[in-house]
Amino acid sequence: MSPHSITSTLAQQRFADWVKENKPKQYKWWEENKEEERKLFDRSWTYREMYELLGGEIETKTGRIGDMKPKGHAKKIREAMQGEI
Repeated sequence: MSPHSITSTLAQQRFADWVKENKPKQYKWWEENKEEERKLFDRSWTYREMYELLGGEIETKTGRIGDMKPKGHAKKIREAMQGEI
């Protein structure tokens, strides 16, 4: 059972209930931004750009795009979650 499941709405509901109970600030944001979840990705940004915007770097040992991974962005994400950015 996974909250990412497209076949189990029970898993999704249980996850939503958990977030509501344990992460009320995030749940409020989630509810306020529900209309965004059904929008198609318009390719106006990339995940790499978002990692870099959050202050992280992209590292790769091979130079191939498929091997690129975020590095050092966790601190910026925590700051954003706390409203410091």
